Amino acid sequence: QQAQRPSGMPCPQCSGFIPVTMQQIIIDSSIICPHCGLRLNINQQESRQAIEALKKFQQVQNDFDRRSKSV
Repeated sequence: QQAQRPSGMPCPQCSGFIPVTMQQIIIDSSIICPHCGLRLNINQQESRQAIEALKKFQQVQNDFDRRSKSV
Protein backbone atom coordinates (compact mmCIF):
# COMPACT_ATOMS: atom_id res chain seq x y z
CA GLN A 1 0.00 0.00 0.00
CA GLN A 2 1.33 3.41 -0.98
CA ALA A 3 1.78 5.87 1.89
CA GLN A 4 -0.31 8.98 1.50
CA ARG A 5 1.35 12.35 1.79
CA PRO A 6 -0.41 14.54 4.36
CA SER A 7 -2.53 17.31 2.88
CA GLY A 8 -1.38 20.84 3.37
CA MET A 9 0.58 23.67 1.84
CA PRO A 10 3.82 25.59 2.19
CA CYS A 11 3.76 28.63 4.46
CA PRO A 12 4.01 31.84 2.43
CA GLN A 13 6.25 33.33 5.12
CA CYS A 14 8.71 30.60 6.16
CA SER A 15 8.06 27.89 3.52
CA GLY A 16 7.49 25.32 6.27
CA PHE A 17 4.79 22.73 5.62
CA ILE A 18 1.37 23.56 7.10
CA PRO A 19 -0.69 20.40 7.47
CA VAL A 20 -4.34 21.17 6.78
CA THR A 21 -7.35 19.01 6.08
CA MET A 22 -10.43 19.74 4.00
CA GLN A 23 -12.43 19.70 7.23
CA GLN A 24 -10.26 22.47 8.69
CA ILE A 25 -10.72 24.63 5.59
CA ILE A 26 -14.49 24.06 5.69
CA ILE A 27 -14.89 24.79 9.40
CA ASP A 28 -12.03 26.96 10.65
CA SER A 29 -11.67 30.68 10.05
CA SER A 30 -7.88 30.51 10.17
CA ILE A 31 -4.93 28.17 9.85
CA ILE A 32 -1.72 28.67 11.82
CA CYS A 33 1.75 27.71 10.59
CA PRO A 34 3.28 25.34 13.17
CA HIS A 35 6.77 26.60 12.26
CA CYS A 36 6.56 30.40 12.40
CA GLY A 37 3.09 31.03 13.84
CA LEU A 38 1.75 32.92 10.81
CA ARG A 39 -2.04 33.01 10.92
CA LEU A 40 -3.73 32.57 7.55
CA ASN A 41 -7.30 33.84 7.72
CA ILE A 42 -9.97 32.18 5.61
CA ASN A 43 -12.64 34.60 4.44
CA GLN A 44 -15.62 32.25 4.58
CA GLN A 45 -17.86 34.65 2.63
CA GLU A 46 -15.46 35.32 -0.24
CA SER A 47 -14.45 31.64 -0.34
CA ARG A 48 -18.04 30.37 -0.25
CA GLN A 49 -17.98 28.71 -3.69
CA ALA A 50 -14.69 26.95 -3.04
CA ILE A 51 -15.82 25.81 0.41
CA GLU A 52 -19.08 24.46 -1.02
CA ALA A 53 -17.09 22.51 -3.63
CA LEU A 54 -14.89 21.08 -0.85
CA LYS A 55 -17.99 20.05 1.10
CA LYS A 56 -19.35 18.20 -1.94
CA PHE A 57 -16.00 16.53 -2.59
CA GLN A 58 -15.70 15.47 1.04
CA GLN A 59 -19.21 13.98 0.96
CA VAL A 60 -18.35 11.97 -2.16
CA GLN A 61 -15.13 10.79 -0.52
CA ASN A 62 -16.99 9.80 2.67
CA ASP A 63 -19.60 7.89 0.63
CA PHE A 64 -16.83 6.10 -1.30
CA ASP A 65 -15.01 5.17 1.93
CA ARG A 66 -18.23 3.89 3.49
CA ARG A 67 -19.03 1.75 0.42
CA SER A 68 -15.47 0.42 0.23
CA LYS A 69 -15.64 -0.79 3.81
CA SER A 70 -18.92 -2.64 3.22
CA VAL A 71 -17.55 -4.61 0.25
